[in-house]
Amino acid sequence: MTPRHAHADRGMTLTEVMIVLALSALVMMGLVGFYMTSQAVWMEGSSQAITQRDATLLVSAITTNVRRASRATVGDYNGQQILYLCADRDPATEPFRCYYWRNSRVYAGTDQPRNGDTLVVVSPVDSLRLATRDTTLVLIRLVELPTSEGAPVRLSSAVALYNR
Repeated sequence: MTPRHAHADRGMTLTEVMIVLALSALVMMGLVGFYMTSQAVWMEGSSQAITQRDATLLVSAITTNVRRASRATVGDYNGQQILYLCADRDPATEPFRCYYWRNSRVYAGTDQPRNGDTLVVVSPVDSLRLATRDTTLVLIRLVELPTSEGAPVRLSSAVALYNR
């Protein structure tokens, strides 16, 4: 017969259980902290990507219509900067499209700003600065959209008129 040791029947002591619980708690706190940090980084990246997409859509919408135009001018209407796009070079020609910034949104209309014009992008826009050079080049000097997390998205571009 093999001798029985009293030590083999004891099991785990309270001290051993407390040490295992303390180590488990430390590991869990580390995992929760990592999860919270990675979730915050993901939210910031998603917000930045959505805002970047809207800024790109805004510049793309303006670019598409600028390339169709024969003449472009930037005017002022009640303190608002407006980009007017016309189908031919005659100054008397009515614009076929105008873009303007009001109430932190960019709208597109057919001639003058009015209620019912179309929102170009749903996201708010902090700044829209436009200029023209020789009525054949449209300078989008600044498009700035805020993000819910992090720095705002800023874009600029220059678009040449194809139908000059």
